[in-house]
Amino acid sequence: TPGSPQTQVRSVVPGPTRSSSDYESLLVMNEIMGGAFSSRINMNIREKHGSAYGASSWIRPLAYGGWIAAGAGVKTDSTAPAVREMVKEMGLMSEQPVKPEEIQLAKSSLVRAFPSWFETTSQTVSILSEIPVYNLGLDYYPQYAKKVEAVNEADIKAVAKKYLHPEKMIVIAVGDKKTIESGLKSAGLGPVEVRDPDGNVK
Repeated sequence: TPGSPQTQVRSVVPGPTRSSSDYESLLVMNEIMGGAFSSRINMNIREKHGSAYGASSWIRPLAYGGWIAAGAGVKTDSTAPAVREMVKEMGLMSEQPVKPEEIQLAKSSLVRAFPSWFETTSQTVSILSEIPVYNLGLDYYPQYAKKVEAVNEADIKAVAKKYLHPEKMIVIAVGDKKTIESGLKSAGLGPVEVRDPDGNVK
């Protein structure tokens, strides 16, 4: 969008199926990486560099695959540096030590949020429908908290190494082409394509 003061950025890699045994480890990893306000991506993009009001990451597992993504609405003139930092933080998850307090905070957040999934009848039906759709097994939800609590640093680094490959990431940036294109081309992120709103290469 010409003249846009902000660029919407998404960095995406292929992720797991919903029934994957990696799922709970990925949930804990994601809380640390970008799922919580105190996460590494948000502290970097928002607090350290002031490039956005907030940055986050999330996991979208489906029956036959899924994706892991990070994103933010960043200042137009900070687009390329913000993308580099986002991709860097995702890549560092498998390399840097994970502090015990990071792990405990992430697990506590996930376990505390669990009861809210069942607050209404419609939420309960939606959540329980995942059991047959994703072949989770009838004991999945009774065991959920225990599985989350069992995640350790080795598990977190293992799933990060398995899924978060910077060289495989696809970065999508929607903003002022005139301002952001040259920076993205020189950011060392790989080839840059310009596409129209329908996804066609221009």
